Amino acid sequence: MLTTPDVTTPAKPSHLFAMSYLATHSRGLPKVGLPLSHEPHPSCHFCAHSAPEQFPRYTVTQRWYPPSFTDWNRMVDLDSHTICAACVYALKFGLKGWVLTRTQARTLKPSSPEWANLFISPPDPPFAFILNCVHLKKGRLTADGAKPRHLLLSGHLAQNRDEFPVTYGIHASTWIRASDTRDLMNHWRSIIQIGAADGLWTAPQIPKFLTAISARWLIDQPLPASWPSALHNHFHNSPRPLLSSRLVLEFVVRRALIAEFAANPPIVTVSQPTRRTKKGASR
Repeated sequence: MLTTPDVTTPAKPSHLFAMSYLATHSRGLPKVGLPLSHEPHPSCHFCAHSAPEQFPRYTVTQRWYPPSFTDWNRMVDLDSHTICAACVYALKFGLKGWVLTRTQARTLKPSSPEWANLFISPPDPPFAFILNCVHLKKGRLTADGAKPRHLLLSGHLAQNRDEFPVTYGIHASTWIRASDTRDLMNHWRSIIQIGAADGLWTAPQIPKFLTAISARWLIDQPLPASWPSALHNHFHNSPRPLLSSRLVLEFVVRRALIAEFAANPPIVTVSQPTRRTKKGASR
């Protein structure tokens, strides 16, 4: 269980939030199963926190450093010969997406539609959102073929529910506004509902058209002129944050809406025109 941070604890770099917060306030982490260090008042090689349970760095190196770990430039106390339990835990389980709050530390897949709800209604601060297993491909974030990173080592601390950081890659984080997420969800939801009602697309076509709409939103390209004006109005009124924020919002909101409309397809009030073969038979 995570508790409220002690205001007397020395401030740590924000990119080490996930490490130092777990090290200072976590309870019930899995047992490391290594002998404790006997150095007097040791501090952690990774986060520089003087946690009561420290383990010899050499022993941890031999047993627990995963081969994929290369983020050595984030070490804070280079002279330390010990590593705290939370940092050892992060090394072993850090290759996942994380939601860290006062009361829990849990993993969450990047494809989960729950991210949009978390962005709209974040938990009480402090908290951290770590969106792992994504990478930039053809101008947008994708989870296809993405290699997981040790982002638990670089999670940023959020102190405000209205605007907060989201970590989505090594040295890659951005600021997200809850209002932007909510407005974008509402405008794109209206676009899909109106388009379905006007017969522009059917329920199975929604993922394809949402992808096309979001691609235009990313680069400020207008919708096709032939589309109804109501769609253009919603698209024009969609929030336009900085590009890094757009990348994360597009990834999260598009997936959330695809899941939403898959569960509850929009009502189509205009029938699609009947297609006929060369022999005149309807399809």
